[in-house]
Amino acid sequence: MRVLTVPNEFLRRVAAPLARLDGESSAKIREMLSTLARLKGAGLAAPQVGWDARVFVTPGRAYLNPRILAAAGTSIGEEGCLSIPGVVGRVDRASFVRLEYWDLSGRQHTDTLHGLAARVAQHEIDHLDGILFTDRMGA
Repeated sequence: MRVLTVPNEFLRRVAAPLARLDGESSAKIREMLSTLARLKGAGLAAPQVGWDARVFVTPGRAYLNPRILAAAGTSIGEEGCLSIPGVVGRVDRASFVRLEYWDLSGRQHTDTLHGLAARVAQHEIDHLDGILFTDRMGA
């Protein structure tokens, strides 16, 4: 898969919910996982590969139709992005999030993520909402 980079306007679109998990969407998610591993990234959202779906992956895990139920704490950290090569910046994020999502088996989960996992989830969900980390730098 090819990762879209700025200024591609697709990165600014709000992604549509994944209506159903079928063979085609499962194959796309597996390809996203493979692409993420190849690029040694922390996360990859469907809009970054030109797919209009509320899906993101982290190494070894897929999050379908994720939704942040709660967020708290403050953590300022450096972020980069596969869609904005060479740019790194400090971003203020919640230090933990409670996340609802579905997995590749169609099972619903609610997890609490802390630290880097919480930061990655927030960064990727921003992608699903058409927001780039550079929009949050210095905010």
